[in-house]
Amino acid sequence: MDMLLGAIRDLPGILQFWHSAQPEHQNAGSQGDAVIPVVAVWFAGAVLLEVGSSVALYLRLRSAGIPISWLRYGFPGYLESRYISWRRSRNESAYLVVFLRVASLLNLVAAAIVFIGQH
Repeated sequence: MDMLLGAIRDLPGILQFWHSAQPEHQNAGSQGDAVIPVVAVWFAGAVLLEVGSSVALYLRLRSAGIPISWLRYGFPGYLESRYISWRRSRNESAYLVVFLRVASLLNLVAAAIVFIGQH
């Protein structure tokens, strides 16, 4: 856990080094303005992954008959806590799904930091 927190803390410096090592593409041809930066694609993909996994988890819980408060649906951690409660009531593990959701959220935060840093 300390290694993960250290990596997150060092992320701005790592990304600044990576960005400074990239070649400049000032003259990308006649369609230079139409080239989509990799960071924009990463950010869009991270948003789609987070939203898609939230919808999938919501639908899975709803199909299992778990009551979901629509007022709390958008708060990070709410669906995961409902999922953990449901899986524990069935004596099953929920760690893989929760780990993937947390990784997805961290990916979104990292992509947002880099995207905002470039604009």
